[in-house]
Amino acid sequence: MKMKKTWFSYLLWLAYAGFTGVLLASCLSAWSLNCWYLNKAQTAAAVCVVFALVAGIWVGARQMLLLSAGKLTVDTHLADMWECFSALCICGGAVLYRIFLILTAYRISPLKGGLLKGGLWHLLLQMAGLTVFYFAVRLLAGRIEAIGATGLLAFSPIFGDSLFLSGSLCGYFLGYVLVLLLLGLYAGVYSRKEGRKGPYIVLALSGVCSGILGCFDLSGWTLLLLTGVLCIGEVLRKRLRVAEALGRLALFIGSGLLAMGILVCCVATVSGRTITGLLAVWWEANGLTAGGLGFPTGPGGTLTADTLGCLLAALGAAGFWFHAQQKQDGWILLLIALTLLDMAGMGAIGQKLLLSAVWSALAGIGAASVVTDAIEVKFAGIMFEPLEAAVSGREDLSGEGGQGIMVEEITEKDALPDSVFRPIDNPLPLPKKRPKRKLDYGREVEEWEMKFDCFVDEEDDFDI
Repeated sequence: MKMKKTWFSYLLWLAYAGFTGVLLASCLSAWSLNCWYLNKAQTAAAVCVVFALVAGIWVGARQMLLLSAGKLTVDTHLADMWECFSALCICGGAVLYRIFLILTAYRISPLKGGLLKGGLWHLLLQMAGLTVFYFAVRLLAGRIEAIGATGLLAFSPIFGDSLFLSGSLCGYFLGYVLVLLLLGLYAGVYSRKEGRKGPYIVLALSGVCSGILGCFDLSGWTLLLLTGVLCIGEVLRKRLRVAEALGRLALFIGSGLLAMGILVCCVATVSGRTITGLLAVWWEANGLTAGGLGFPTGPGGTLTADTLGCLLAALGAAGFWFHAQQKQDGWILLLIALTLLDMAGMGAIGQKLLLSAVWSALAGIGAASVVTDAIEVKFAGIMFEPLEAAVSGREDLSGEGGQGIMVEEITEKDALPDSVFRPIDNPLPLPKKRPKRKLDYGREVEEWEMKFDCFVDEEDDFDI
């Protein structure tokens, strides 16, 4: 989901920096109660100092990686092994962490049997959601971003506490990240297959899933914002016309509304209630609360987790200015929409778990922006490129004579720099050129003389 910067990207960055600054100010105020008290002016100054330090850390880490990148080997197999090892470590650590939480609650809970069964079921749902979230972020952002985001979300206190809450919360999270995975498949694979039904099928399926999620909670329709960003990105890359992008967006909305309407009609038929009554119940469950707006939820749910998440997110805000392209627009729109819903108290299930996932994705993008920038500068993005960038430069020659071969276009911009790739002169002598021989004879052979097959009659028994 790498896109060129537009004027709207800078507005989104301003909102993103504002959210991060407000949450960081609240964290610093909470930390100052244990050391010294900070008033509002001192807190604002401390936030500015922290942002400046984060920008300095970003630049310093980038320079250190550039100096050490020359010792690395450009090997995609090594990158795949490193990614697999990191993912397995995160998965194993997440399982052990949740088993520890279940055993700790098991000792003090009077409902031991129900807690054990429910905890194990929620554990399976959470690990399935975490796996799908990893592949979704990998398709939408990249492999390093996916590892960072999954590692933060796996040990997030909000995500861990949801282990003991309603099972619908874990199931809803799994459905939400499944739609993210479908949109990642659309952005990384199917959007480039012109003249095929793949993009439309994936978008229609994403809209159906989003509409079903929207029946349970209003946050299901926030995925429409990410779909719009993906369609706009295709227009900016000149892969789609504006009319085609609007058509795909309309397909997503139409399929979602159709799925939502069919589900409401089915529930009305089974329960015997009217459709208007069900819609009234849905609006009452997802409507505004009487308490007004509240304070936004942090990335982790605890003071330490919120501080770490804000610092990593600040890395992404600082790295935004050092890249010609960015990956944050869609995630920032999701963050703004979910934060507003959370502050207004809208939604039947709640947005805290989804907010933690989006904050983790943005923190992973921020932490990975240092590494990916240094690697791309040194090795032209060969080792740690996202899946979207890996397939964007290939043409499908499945037409005449192509036989399904994928050919990658290499331009001067994508070529390796001279400091990395230095061809060695061949010391061996080249083979001698031999003149081509022509079979020219003075006599021209007739066509009947070129037939050497002798046909034997069936009654000719010469071999007896």
